[in-house]
Amino acid sequence: MFQRYVQFLRAVVGYLWDRDFGKLQYVFGSRWNGRVYFAPLSRELLLEIRADSRGPTPDQRTAYREFESHFEEIWPEIQERLYDQYQAICESHPDHADRPKIVTSDEILTVLWPFAVDILSSSTIDLLFASDFDEHGGNQCFHVYVHGMSVDDVRWERATDRSFF
Repeated sequence: MFQRYVQFLRAVVGYLWDRDFGKLQYVFGSRWNGRVYFAPLSRELLLEIRADSRGPTPDQRTAYREFESHFEEIWPEIQERLYDQYQAICESHPDHADRPKIVTSDEILTVLWPFAVDILSSSTIDLLFASDFDEHGGNQCFHVYVHGMSVDDVRWERATDRSFF
């Protein structure tokens, strides 16, 4: 589905066994990649941490733990905002008019699925959701940017410069 997943494994510089995130690969460009089980959504996600060669910072660890432990509190807003974005895309892009229709935000996980979490800084996390829109034009996904414990932005983007793709 996502042709550039291969880049997730490219340019590995080193490895680290991290007490919070497990096995991480340091990738050229100040990124650590791995996988993490995200309990609130009961699934394993790709993980990217923007950090230098020393590994995740204490603030990034805290941000992730708080994000995971308080996720249920912000999940209704995430669902609603993803639903609004999904509906807008289906209505405004002729190529996507045939996408599955959903009636409420509670149904969002029937058309989108979480696949990655990106710890961008000590206080901002990007949770990525895939869709089947990519069959109409390349690697695309929904980004949910959480700053602190507030949903900062939700948007649909082509994944042209993302390392996950």
